[in-house]
Amino acid sequence: MNEYRFHLEKYRLGNRYTCPNCERKRCFTRYIDDEGEVSFPDNVGKCDHEHSCGYHYTPKDYFREHPDFLSKDKLPYPTRRNIQPKVVEKPIS
Repeated sequence: MNEYRFHLEKYRLGNRYTCPNCERKRCFTRYIDDEGEVSFPDNVGKCDHEHSCGYHYTPKDYFREHPDFLSKDKLPYPTRRNIQPKVVEKPIS
């Protein structure tokens, strides 16, 4: 279901942080890397208050501002996993 490499942390008790924009406590969710190669700074994430605060700093924005972070052999954001469908061989009748 989740085919993107970078995504927001799943909700668990204690994994909400203070928003860097509106400074409200326990309303900010950070982005994480499924492959564990990239650790983003604390300001890369999304605030829960979409209408009043609207803060959303994506990994794409982070890589755009820090192009030296990406090496030439890695793909830029968004990276999609190549999911190959399983081929079921039917016996010949």
